[in-house]
Amino acid sequence: AALVFDEAHPERLEQLNGILWPIIKESIKREVRRLTTDGASVIAIEAAVLLEAEWADIMDEVWAVEVEEDIALHRLLERSVKTGKPMTRGEAEKRINKQKRDGRFKWRSLDPRV
Repeated sequence: AALVFDEAHPERLEQLNGILWPIIKESIKREVRRLTTDGASVIAIEAAVLLEAEWADIMDEVWAVEVEEDIALHRLLERSVKTGKPMTRGEAEKRINKQKRDGRFKWRSLDPRV
C-alpha cells in the first residue's frame, strides 16, 4: 500500500488499477452470470471504486452511501488492525484524501434513476 499510495508517484496506483480493474470487472461479470444461472434474482456488489473503475455499465442499479470523514477514518484504522496490517493515522488520512480527489463522491453526477 505504501508504494501505490505514495503521493510522489501517482503513476504507480494508476498502473496497478490499469492491471487489476479489468480483471476484477470480468470476475464480477462471471460471478453474476453464475449466480443468475443458479437462480439469484438480486445480487449486491460492494465496490468502493465502482464508478472510478467504470463498472457501472454492468450494473442494473448503483446505490451509494456517504459517510462522515471521521467515521471513515476510524473504520479504516480499525480494519487495518484487524487485518494485521495496522496503519498510522497519517497513512489512513492520505488514503481517504486520495479517494476524495479521485472522485469519491462522483456518484452525485449519475443519472438520478440509478
